[in-house]
Amino acid sequence: MSTELPEVLQRLATKAALAPSVVSVVDGYAWSMAKIPSETTANKGFDPLAARQLVKGLSQQIKGDQLAQLDAIHAIAKTYKLVTPYSSMIVLVNDEQREALKKAEAENDRFDRKVEDGKEQLPQPNNANSVSVSEPGMVMGLLAIALILCLKRQQGLNQRSS
Repeated sequence: MSTELPEVLQRLATKAALAPSVVSVVDGYAWSMAKIPSETTANKGFDPLAARQLVKGLSQQIKGDQLAQLDAIHAIAKTYKLVTPYSSMIVLVNDEQREALKKAEAENDRFDRKVEDGKEQLPQPNNANSVSVSEPGMVMGLLAIALILCLKRQQGLNQRSS
């Protein structure tokens, strides 16, 4: 991903100039999809990077709601622990949540879920153990007042003893 327009334009131009099998151009590397013999050996540390590009390439080829292809992409994402438009990383806390996920994954509409924009109103927590955090300026002010009171008291004790 890039936020600089010249870099984006260079990537697009490079991708357009290369073969149609090129999925993307990132950091000067052209990622393409090709079938290879299964006997090849590869560096296993490189697999997640290649899997990410494979998912991207397969996602570009999907036409409509092709459940088998979406399942294949999802399987790759789960194998390599990737977050894709068809998968996500979910933290499951208890068995009830695990069962709900298994049930949802078996449904025919498993890839047709509501997309959240992150602007939903969250309920207010009713946690009696919650503690508000004071502003740093207020804490510093209280410390300054306590220090002044301690100094005044010390001066009073020194004056009485002399």
